[in-house]
Amino acid sequence: MNKQSISNLQLGLLIIGFLLGTSIIMGGAPSTKRDSWIALIIGGTSGSFLLLFYYYFYQQFPKLNLFQYQRKILGPILGRLVNILYLWFFIHLASNTLAYFGGLMSSLYYQRTEPFILILFLMLTIIYATNLGIEVVARAGLIMIPVIPTLLLLVYVLLWKEYNFEFLLPIAENGIKPILNGALTILAFPYGELIAFCVIFPHLNKTKSSKKVVFISSLFVVIFGIILVIFDTAILNDAREMSLYPLNDVVRLINVLGFFERIDASVMLIWVISVFAKLSILAYSAIIGFADLFNQIDYRPFVIPTSAIILALSLFIFDDIIQMRDFAFKTWPYYALIFELLIPVLLFLIYLSIHRRRS
Repeated sequence: MNKQSISNLQLGLLIIGFLLGTSIIMGGAPSTKRDSWIALIIGGTSGSFLLLFYYYFYQQFPKLNLFQYQRKILGPILGRLVNILYLWFFIHLASNTLAYFGGLMSSLYYQRTEPFILILFLMLTIIYATNLGIEVVARAGLIMIPVIPTLLLLVYVLLWKEYNFEFLLPIAENGIKPILNGALTILAFPYGELIAFCVIFPHLNKTKSSKKVVFISSLFVVIFGIILVIFDTAILNDAREMSLYPLNDVVRLINVLGFFERIDASVMLIWVISVFAKLSILAYSAIIGFADLFNQIDYRPFVIPTSAIILALSLFIFDDIIQMRDFAFKTWPYYALIFELLIPVLLFLIYLSIHRRRS
């Protein structure tokens, strides 16, 4: 197979689309209440530096993906065992993302349609895109992902008369602990999930300035997210904490005010594009993981089996949207940080130890 490549611009847009994925749907950590923007500053900035930490491994092993350099550092046996864990992590995360999408679409837009039908159509699109390769996914992202911030800005500009920034006060009313807990949640979800890009980095066709692009793309989402969270709070006040989908509630307010009749269709487009971007990266990472596990150069035979596993797991992983949110905010951060922070730090320490001994 010919090596597929992506540009710095395409990588940056994929990072933006990935981060905006389910984080838009879930609406941030509810425990932080009106201090969500502070938690996002802490968690998002920490997550941006964590992404640079992931990029460090790419700099040391520019031709190897996550699965390959873990075997190189840990050895064939332990490395393969750790790779299996990451393979599960990517499949689990992809299944969660697909389940979130199905729950949202069936509850807000297609109440009479089975969620299975909705996620099946999305998964068929993912199969088609990943089978063509990461280069095709990146080209699609170049066209689609800029639509997300554009439409979001349109929504919040239309509501400029509704902002009451007094809703942001008092700051840190419940102390610093809820803010730090919220920051930890944001670090794990979605920023720590960027570890999937350790499978994507070797496809870069130009490494010059790519580190800067990676960091700026992540920081862009932090700044953009802070603005959106502040606007959400300034519009919804305490209702934001109770809302399952804050953005959807904001859009319904636009309908009530009579600006547009069906702007919610534009918001549905945001959901579809953002979830497609995130799910494509996760599915591709899992597919590459299977190919590495079975020592295959061609990943395409694993596209359909991997996608089928993700689809099947998404159907049984949650009972309803309440259970999804409960898992996402209470359990996922501690579980995910094992893969996103603990193992990478241990891998880094082992690599330094080996490197010093050889020196």
